[in-house]
Amino acid sequence: MESGSILRILLLGPPAVYLNNVPVIIPRLRTRALLFYLACQPGPVERTHLADIFWQDKEEVICRRYLRETLNKLRSALPNQSLILTPHDQIGLDFSRIYVDVREFRLLATTMGINHRAIGDPLLPPMVFQQYQKAANLWRLPQFMAGANLPSTEALDEWLTLTTVELDAARRNILLRLADHQAEMGDLEDAISWVRKGLSADPLNIGLHRRLLQWMVRLGRYGEVQAHCDLIINQYPEDQALRSVLNDYRQKAIELTTFIQPEDHRPWESRGEYSIRFVGRQTELDILKKLYTRGGVALIYGEAGYGKTRLLYELTRRVEPPPHLLMTSCQHGDADIAMQAWIEILRNHISPEEWQQLKPIWSTIIGRILPELFSLQPNLPVPDAAWATDARPLLFEAIHQLLQLVSKNRQLLLVIDNAHHCDKESLSTLEYLIQRHFFQSRGLLALAARVEEDSPALSKFLERIRPGRQIQIIHLEPLNIEEITELSSLGLLKIPFFSKQK
Repeated sequence: MESGSILRILLLGPPAVYLNNVPVIIPRLRTRALLFYLACQPGPVERTHLADIFWQDKEEVICRRYLRETLNKLRSALPNQSLILTPHDQIGLDFSRIYVDVREFRLLATTMGINHRAIGDPLLPPMVFQQYQKAANLWRLPQFMAGANLPSTEALDEWLTLTTVELDAARRNILLRLADHQAEMGDLEDAISWVRKGLSADPLNIGLHRRLLQWMVRLGRYGEVQAHCDLIINQYPEDQALRSVLNDYRQKAIELTTFIQPEDHRPWESRGEYSIRFVGRQTELDILKKLYTRGGVALIYGEAGYGKTRLLYELTRRVEPPPHLLMTSCQHGDADIAMQAWIEILRNHISPEEWQQLKPIWSTIIGRILPELFSLQPNLPVPDAAWATDARPLLFEAIHQLLQLVSKNRQLLLVIDNAHHCDKESLSTLEYLIQRHFFQSRGLLALAARVEEDSPALSKFLERIRPGRQIQIIHLEPLNIEEITELSSLGLLKIPFFSKQK
């Protein structure tokens, strides 16, 4: 064994021993078992304890002789006999020259086991996330010493069982935390991959199935939901609780498959330049797509001509599943008309069928700003009181109820372009929704505003909702030289355009 070489003992999966990536063959059953047992111990083990573990039905003198013989065979099989330590009446391995994946996994799982940010917070600190990833990836198969052929004694069997349970529980906890973290970050594909790893070892775990199906539904993968449910029901027909959950999600996927239709992007239909290839802003687009997937609020800041509206257009085209789009583009002068942004949104993007589903009490309240509702629903009671300041919370809640209704079957994408022209009452409605965490579970609110425009209403709105905690600010920088060159070749740039150097 060369100086500096590390013997690697891998037990998280099929047992294997390597030196410089070359397999080391350990002959004889009991010899291998002794090596693997010692590899999982924190330090040297008493000889009497090893004798009891491996030869518990023999007399002590015989046990010690067998132990000496097995130890000599193990020394001969290893590339260097000094890898085995025998201090006093103990036997152990020299872990300064031996790597054991079980030891590393335990270290990562225990020292990084606390979320220091908040109890119950699915987000992990970056260091914890990295350590958990490393720990999870140590497993080559989801079973400790998979396929190992070990001698059977009561004590050895008990050790194997207890160690398997301990390591499996730690692994399942890590996979769950990784999945929840990635879902909260908006990376549902990665979250699903971690959940699938958990299910490979625990196929009857209802909580994992719920996560998997919920996230596949949010991604619009309804066919996969149905296929997964059918497969698990056929494999485990006797588990009625799991069957009930799977049937519910299967039915939901069928309903959504029937319900979903391609979204009509009429707000942009007259903008011919949007047929030209999208250039740049991929990082910002990815951020918005993740926010849409997990739910949240974003404000896109940029100077005129920086591509804020085009970025929002690309977002509506590229998110999956197709969103229920509610959109308005505020105009100069809208800031002086109370609830103008919401009047435009509700008038243009809520269908008659959706209005009919809303409870009359809420429709009546919204009718204060949208009087045509009383023509659509003649039986609505017409309010006899004029609009008053103290009725604002009722109107906010009525819009809240309506949005809950229209987002029941599809993620919501609420877009307010030119938000620097938005009126104070419309922004107060958004604040009301944000305070009730509406967008965290229902979709994305995306606002776009010019950074050079002075907007007292928008500034006060941002002060109240604490950017960085409840809203993500995205500042659009100038395109770089390569991107401007590409746009010029497409005939898009007709005015001077300042750029940032790469």
